[in-house]
Amino acid sequence: MSNSVILPLFRELVIQVTNEIKKVNNVYKVVSVYGGAPIDYQSNDLKRGATIVVATPGRLLDLISRQAIQLKAL
Repeated sequence: MSNSVILPLFRELVIQVTNEIKKVNNVYKVVSVYGGAPIDYQSNDLKRGATIVVATPGRLLDLISRQAIQLKAL
């Protein structure tokens, strides 16, 4: 279950935002999800828990439809 979702529009921005968050933060678990990477690995990362999810809109919708992430708590 994630607490926050950040929605950059492009894969490159997802990677940049994730890297910057990880540089300044070692408390929260950050998971990035975007197209072009295996969705199974990303789903498994989400199952392990994430405090912050950084996702492209399309991949986030895909994960919602697969019930790999729920946004009702946001």
